[in-house]
Amino acid sequence: MLMTTTMHMGYFLREWLYYDVWASQWELLGQAVLIWGVSAWSILIFINATSISFIRNRFYSYWLPVHITSMVALSILVGRHVTPPSRLWLYVVAGLFFLDRSLRIGSRLNCMRSRWTNDGVIIEALPGGAIRVTVPNQSLPFQKPGQWAYLSLYQIGIHSHPFTINSQPKSGKLVFLLRAKHGLTRALHDRTDEQLPPSSTMRYSLEGPYGGMYLPPACFDTVLLVAGGVGASFTMSLLTSLMVDPGCCRRVQVLWMVKEEACLSWFEDQIEEAFRQATKHSIELDVRLHITCDAKWSAEERSKLKTGLSTCACKEVKTSGLDYFGLKGHSTASSLASNEITQYGSLLQSAGQSEQCCCTQKESRREEIQRVCGRPNLQRAILQHLMQDERQGESGIFACGPIAMTRELRTAVVRASDMLAVKKGSGREAVYLHVENQG
Repeated sequence: MLMTTTMHMGYFLREWLYYDVWASQWELLGQAVLIWGVSAWSILIFINATSISFIRNRFYSYWLPVHITSMVALSILVGRHVTPPSRLWLYVVAGLFFLDRSLRIGSRLNCMRSRWTNDGVIIEALPGGAIRVTVPNQSLPFQKPGQWAYLSLYQIGIHSHPFTINSQPKSGKLVFLLRAKHGLTRALHDRTDEQLPPSSTMRYSLEGPYGGMYLPPACFDTVLLVAGGVGASFTMSLLTSLMVDPGCCRRVQVLWMVKEEACLSWFEDQIEEAFRQATKHSIELDVRLHITCDAKWSAEERSKLKTGLSTCACKEVKTSGLDYFGLKGHSTASSLASNEITQYGSLLQSAGQSEQCCCTQKESRREEIQRVCGRPNLQRAILQHLMQDERQGESGIFACGPIAMTRELRTAVVRASDMLAVKKGSGREAVYLHVENQG
C-alpha cells in the first residue's frame, strides 16, 4: 500500500513539474486536497515504520492503540483527499471492519468456543521467569494438540494475546505456559509475585482454537521434536498426544534448549508420564535437555563431569569423512559421496562448531532425561536422527522456538535431505518439517 501510494503521488508531482502546470493544478484541486494527501502518506509511512516486528513485539501493548488510532486518522485523511464518488470504497472498508468486530464480539459473548466467565483462571509463577495459566473445567471444541488460542485477562488488560495450549483436548482443562518478557506477560508475572501464596485467580475470556498442522506426528515412523525455551509448550503437547496414540511411530527424540536447569520443572511431570507411556507402547524415547546459561554449570564443574557423551560431541571430532557425523560403518552412509561429506565437515568447522568440545553431559536424577551443557549442533543432530533409522521410514520434525533457532533448523533439514538424497533415488522416504515461531 505504501509503495502504490508513493507511486500515485510521485507520478502526479512529476507530471505537474514536467509540464509546468503546478500552479494551475494547485488552484484547480485546492491546497487542502494536496495537504490531506501528503498528510495521509506521512501517516502511512509512520504505520509501516512502527509495524516492524521488533517494535511490534517489544511494545505491543502500546503499539496496538497507536496503530488503531493511526489507521482511523489515515481513513479520515484519505476521505478528505479523494472525491465524493470515491468515498464509497472507504464506506465499504469501514463496513467490513465493523462487521468483523461485531462478529468477533458476538463470538466472545455467545459462541461455545469463546465465553466470558466469572470463574477465575489459576496463575502460578514458575522458575526461570515463567508463568503457568490454568483454566479449570474448560475445553475448546475441535481442539487438537499444538493449537493456540487468544486469551484475555481483564485485570491486566483488554487485549487478547495468542498462546499455545499445552494441555490435551480431553483433559478437562486448558493450560498455557508463558515467559515473562514485557507487556502483558511481565505485568502478569509481577502481579503473581505479589500474591501469597504464589497463585491467584483472574477473570478471563477465550477465543479459539486456531492453528494446527497438515500432518500429525503419529503419521511418521520417527519424530524429532525441537524446542527453545517456552516453545516446548508446543512440542510437549505433541509428545503427550503421541505417547497416548503413537500410531505408526516407533522412535521419538526430543531436543529442548533452556537457559537454566530449573526450567525442567515446567514439564517434568509430562516427560515422566511420556516415558511410562513409551515403555507401554514399546517406543524408543530420547529426551535431551540442553542448558545454555545456567551459572551452576561453571567451567570448573564441567571439568569434573565425566559421565558420558552428548549430542554436541564431547569427544574428539573429526572434520572429514563419515566419522565427523558419527555415521561411519552405516550401510546407507557408505553410498554417500565422501567428498560431499568432507565439504560439510569443513563448513561446520569454519563456523566454529567442530574445533573443540562445547558441552558436557551431567548425570541426571532420572536416567531417561539427559542433561547437556551447551547448544546442540542441529546439523549433526538431524543427520544422526535420520541415519539411525535402518528401515528408512518417513520422518517428522516439529519445532517451536526463537526465529534464529527455527531459521537454523530449516537450513539444517534442507542440507541433511540433500546429503541423504531424500526422495532422490536413495530409497529414503520424505522428511516432513513443521515450524512454529515463538513470538
